[in-house]
Amino acid sequence: MQSALQGTTAEELAKELDRRVRGKLDEARQNAAQQAQHLWAEVAPDAQRLIERLMGPRYLEFGGRPNVLIDALKELATHHPGISRGKKELLPRLERLEQQAEKVAGAWRRLEGRSTSRPVYEPRVWADLLEGLHELAYLASPRYLVDELAARPNKPGWLQAWLRVAAPHVRALPQTLAERAPEFLRLGTAIKELERAVATARQAPVGDYGAMTRAHILLDQLQAKGLAKAILGLRGHLAKAKVRNIPVSRLRWVDRPKEREKLPASHFLLPGKRKFPYKNKDGSVNCRLLKAAISRAAQHGYKEVEAEARRLHQRHCQNEA
Repeated sequence: MQSALQGTTAEELAKELDRRVRGKLDEARQNAAQQAQHLWAEVAPDAQRLIERLMGPRYLEFGGRPNVLIDALKELATHHPGISRGKKELLPRLERLEQQAEKVAGAWRRLEGRSTSRPVYEPRVWADLLEGLHELAYLASPRYLVDELAARPNKPGWLQAWLRVAAPHVRALPQTLAERAPEFLRLGTAIKELERAVATARQAPVGDYGAMTRAHILLDQLQAKGLAKAILGLRGHLAKAKVRNIPVSRLRWVDRPKEREKLPASHFLLPGKRKFPYKNKDGSVNCRLLKAAISRAAQHGYKEVEAEARRLHQRHCQNEA
């Protein structure tokens, strides 16, 4: 690149860097759009089958009531004489599943409403849809609705009745999405990260050689390695994450499951379960939460979470008091 630009002025070099970075960002966005649309074309039939089983055959088209399997499971949890004693534990799980199914269906309707003969690529809608599918695949799985409960050493009577009556219906749910769930999360996260990179590049003033050069190198890697892998390299480079070390004792939402549900999955090191938060509500990194995540992950055997928490702590917290 230096040989190609010999003899140029500083202003011309800055403009050329800016032009190249923006061009590569546009290429990366097109790549993300193609990947999202291709993946969606493959999994949409399976997603439709799952939502129809959960919410009813016309739900995707019209929304509203009636729900099918979710309502049946809620009925068991609320009124079945052998199961209702466990409703305080069962109903929150079923409500979380219902909310996620509604969220996915809503993103689907927004996508279809904007589609013509050539679907419009709106990054936020696609990211919401793909990340929502990742979460829905877990919440609609036997693992979440049956197996995690069944793993208890001492099962109360209501749980034994739940396993006997409800488990067959849960295990009959389509599980094909679960196999592709990691792809949904990687691509959905990548789309959002790429949009942040685009916004950062647009806001960088012409002549900011450091920012533009780093972006240029990272986007070269992006093209060479593919979006899903290289997006991890973009994180924290185009713009340093904001750090706010709010005392954990002041973060009351940390111990409130309903409050956690309101936050993006990306605020957690274990996003599917909303566990190990490391960001504040405003999206800034909290080094105190990272320290707590390192300790708890080590204590409970989450080796990958511990390693990621240590990596993030080293990146963002080395100069923090």
